[in-house]
Amino acid sequence: MGPITVSFDMVFPHGCYLVSEVEAVKDFDASANGRFVQARDKPLSWALSWS
Repeated sequence: MGPITVSFDMVFPHGCYLVSEVEAVKDFDASANGRFVQARDKPLSWALSWS
């Protein structure tokens, strides 16, 4: 099974806001020797991951 497709309005009918900074998620398997590699979203391999 894959991800369930839902719209932003369905999940957040009153909108949403952030309570902290947004930062890139590190891909620990691909990062090495001080080089930072940002993780990618698994279902959408072209999309970068943020937290």
